[in-house]
Amino acid sequence: MSLFRRLALAMSALAFSTCLANASTCYVSEFAAVGDSLVQVAKQPASADQAPISVSGSSAQSAAFGSATRYVRLNCDVVVSFVFGSSPTATTNNARLPANAVEYFQVTGGQKLAVISNN
Repeated sequence: MSLFRRLALAMSALAFSTCLANASTCYVSEFAAVGDSLVQVAKQPASADQAPISVSGSSAQSAAFGSATRYVRLNCDVVVSFVFGSSPTATTNNARLPANAVEYFQVTGGQKLAVISNN
């Protein structure tokens, strides 16, 4: 095998492994109440930390929120568009959340979150 061909294969393998290592995710935490003070904060600990959602160019849904959940915290490591609902499908026309931002939203138990990459 020629040196050029070996170098090209090595570069391809490196590029592929880098793509896998940089998978984008969105973290969702559920809360049943706000804090007991006048400051608008969620009462810790979270009632649930869902498995992170893998974010891509296709809409992906969270698990349904627990029946006691009233608030969720979103923190995605990539720019996403998102929507809440009973069976939501996110599009890039939905509300946008910048990468690494933390936001809280009031929701209803049983709802789900859908996210899609929107860079």
